[in-house]
Amino acid sequence: MTSRRRIERRPGGRAVDVPFPAGWIERFGEPPRELRARRAWIVACIRSGVPRGNDKPEARYLERRSLPAPALPALTCQAREAVAGGNWIGGLLVPFGKRSLDLGGFHEVFDPHAFDIDSRGGWADVTGHWAHRWDALLGTVKARTLRLQLSHDGIHYELEPPRSGLGPYVAELVERGDVHGASLGFIELAGDWDLDEQGMAVRTVREAVLLEASVVASPAYEQTTAAIMAGFGRALAVPRKLGRLALVGRELDVQRHAMAL
Repeated sequence: MTSRRRIERRPGGRAVDVPFPAGWIERFGEPPRELRARRAWIVACIRSGVPRGNDKPEARYLERRSLPAPALPALTCQAREAVAGGNWIGGLLVPFGKRSLDLGGFHEVFDPHAFDIDSRGGWADVTGHWAHRWDALLGTVKARTLRLQLSHDGIHYELEPPRSGLGPYVAELVERGDVHGASLGFIELAGDWDLDEQGMAVRTVREAVLLEASVVASPAYEQTTAAIMAGFGRALAVPRKLGRLALVGRELDVQRHAMAL
């Protein structure tokens, strides 16, 4: 019998760009691009005793956590109703305390308090996309078509895609289950590196700024989710697959919420 080798998928099929501590680069040079050499470089840096923190403003840049997306389909500008009937896409965007997939020589974890300071500003500039594509905008916090909530287990999101163009396409992929994950775009402000019991490098993000929320086919964090929701709000965020019976007790809440608006 032919054995099937397990293939571990990594974002981009290559090492992810991250702002490594400046002291590492000053002492050991730029990190290699080849994955095995990069892993050895990271481990050597951690074991060297050179400071593992990274809080230099010049080292900050936008990072994203997903695999490459397929090409966008040819879409007309003709308006058409979304498969979800205009409902929301929602789920878990950032899991706290959970390891990512291999990002190219290391795993990553978000500290439960990484976004405490950032969330106080209301996240007014955060935008929602399909697979982090700037030409595939699905919603924004400013327009109230993207809403975020900080919780004990992570950041939850609810996104109302447009009812024309790309919106119905993404909604149908989510409803069918082809797409069931999410990914964030962020800038790290503070973090550190360490080795686990197996000698694998682990990066912990201690403080960060959230800039993007994307629905993606292959997220770097397997705990993230994307599902068609019954409506906006914690009491309304129920996946369709749970059935109408699960929503009976909540339909009055929907009506009250609409009247309040």
